[in-house]
Amino acid sequence: MPELPREARGGFAKNVVPAFAYAGLVFWGGTVDLPPMPEQAAEIGWDKIGHVVAFGLMQWVWWRAIHHEFKALSVRAQSLLAASVASVLGGVLELYQGALPHRSADLLDLVADVLGAGLAAGIVIQRAQSRTQSLAASSNLTNE
Repeated sequence: MPELPREARGGFAKNVVPAFAYAGLVFWGGTVDLPPMPEQAAEIGWDKIGHVVAFGLMQWVWWRAIHHEFKALSVRAQSLLAASVASVLGGVLELYQGALPHRSADLLDLVADVLGAGLAAGIVIQRAQSRTQSLAASSNLTNE
């Protein structure tokens, strides 16, 4: 099946702008003055789960942007680059929070950010490999 033209898949506004918008939203959310978490919620670790999910999504939106702009890179390289961008943004956010009077930097938050970005990268890579294998298998069936 031929690849759709770039315009048909969605352009810059559909693929790149959301990455910057989501990063801005995460930074905004990371700077607001929040009330302390209830003791029970802190024990469960909802904050860290939130970081894993937020930065897993961060990796995905940045992968879409990178995939759109850097087609020459393999999906693996695109995904790892997106995970790196998400992880660096997590580090910058933690440093920024450390400078705010009502927030604090937390190394475990950064670990959760990197974990979320890494897990999402693994999922993107695995799905791409599965899709490639599936396309190859169906191509072999039609050629026989």
